[in-house]
Amino acid sequence: MDWLIGVLGLFFGFSALVFVHELGHYTLAKWNGVRVKVFSIGMGPYLISFTKSETVYAFSLIPMGGYVKMLGQEDLNVDLEPANIGKKNSKDYRNKSPGQRAAILAAGAGFNLIFALLAFTICYYYGVEVDAPRVGYVSSDSPLAQAEMLNAKNERVPHPLQEGDLIRSLDGVPVRSFIDVSLYVAGAGRDHEIQVDYERDGVPVHDPVFVRSRFNAQIGAPYIGMERYGKKETHKLGFAIEKPVRVFVDEAKPGSPAMRAGLLPGDEILSIDGQPVQDLSTLPKAIKEADGKEQTLGVKREDKNLNIAIKAERIEEGGKTVYRIGLQMCTSPVEEIDETCEAYEQGLRKGYFLTHVEKMRDKDHLYVEYENLQASPPAKGKLILPFNSRTKSGLLYSFAPPEQVEIKCDTFVEALALAWSDLVRHSTAVFTVIKGLIMRDIDPKALSSPLGIGVSIFQTSVQRPFMYYFWFLAFLSVNLGVLQFVPIPLLDGWHLLVIGIEKLKGSPLPQRFLEYSQYAGILIILALLVLALSNDIRRMF
Repeated sequence: MDWLIGVLGLFFGFSALVFVHELGHYTLAKWNGVRVKVFSIGMGPYLISFTKSETVYAFSLIPMGGYVKMLGQEDLNVDLEPANIGKKNSKDYRNKSPGQRAAILAAGAGFNLIFALLAFTICYYYGVEVDAPRVGYVSSDSPLAQAEMLNAKNERVPHPLQEGDLIRSLDGVPVRSFIDVSLYVAGAGRDHEIQVDYERDGVPVHDPVFVRSRFNAQIGAPYIGMERYGKKETHKLGFAIEKPVRVFVDEAKPGSPAMRAGLLPGDEILSIDGQPVQDLSTLPKAIKEADGKEQTLGVKREDKNLNIAIKAERIEEGGKTVYRIGLQMCTSPVEEIDETCEAYEQGLRKGYFLTHVEKMRDKDHLYVEYENLQASPPAKGKLILPFNSRTKSGLLYSFAPPEQVEIKCDTFVEALALAWSDLVRHSTAVFTVIKGLIMRDIDPKALSSPLGIGVSIFQTSVQRPFMYYFWFLAFLSVNLGVLQFVPIPLLDGWHLLVIGIEKLKGSPLPQRFLEYSQYAGILIILALLVLALSNDIRRMF
């Protein structure tokens, strides 16, 4: 059932965004008397089509993108000569004024932004739950742990942010969700000092607190070490995790110091230079303090205790030296499990590790991913468990799902005002990200392709309530609309630029230039798609 919901959510999501965009072009073309030859959702051969009033309406085979084909508009076979010279065709796109053509082109992105505004308004009026901007786990070397406060004597003193602190604004800009924080930090650039206003235990902290952003090579963007905050819940699911916490190797990245040292999935890390490793933060802290010197890991592999020498790699990130050994870790395995419980029936066993746990959209089920690190290669599986699981034992499982906060306005006008504010905020963030890519504050590895976006839509439709899914589509619609204004050949922004130059010049640009620019656009778009697709594949595998 969840696969069906995910597929339907994915299909509806992509189709809705494309439909809204192409509807903008279609509506303004009709309004200005241009004949629309084809209105297609998707690309390639038609799956379903019908013709009405000189227009073919179609769903096409490839469910990516879509198009409106107008009489006289050819992207790759440009002909700027007016149609039927001497017998002017009023339905030909080329025969329309620069202002009319610009309106037709801008309408696609404009409709995406209008859709986003309306969708945000509906979400905020009826209420939508988003991840709270509350600080989760804070590692000892993260920017949040190195925050400073300006005290009454105008002195800078260390003031680390703590797990549970609720962020209210960044540089005076209000934030209402975790994604607001992430977008603002990414747009602020690397090595940027950010003033953080927050609450601790429900009490506002009035003295100015400053956090300096740092470039994170893994995600390819600036960050402050913000993790989602999870509020602990306990449910009778028929299995329990081993206590106290122990740390195991999940993966040693190819070519990393961890792989060269011979660490294997399933190895239990007992110590580093004689210091016990009791949680996931102990090892990174010890590696940082060693400053690149060789260290000794105490490792348990099956029934053997081993001492493994390892030396971290030195990496420069945002002007700061950090050390990495290329190791992904996980904590304690399942210690006990009732053979009558549903988790056991779905494949979970004693000794398996839970690698991902999340509440599903109905909030009555738990989505779990697990691994058996003892298998070769490690075996993986998924569970969907109701909170009222069938079990004969009293075994309890505790987890901490991300805290949710509801955004809900009392009046429609208030919701509209908040929606407009977010539309402006997210639109500005897109341009800020583009600027960051140009200035190298953001690495191209942070880009995502339609594959990654599709995975996000699929997961959101399965795991989150409908209103959040609707909000997420609005967020994507903002991004799609704004990106269309970027002046890259093939995009609407390029055509608008050409029309603007034509208006100033008083005559069309040379036909050969326009044709070559379109081919250049194809190469640019393909290169960006290949890069973004490789990023998504790397993240997935």
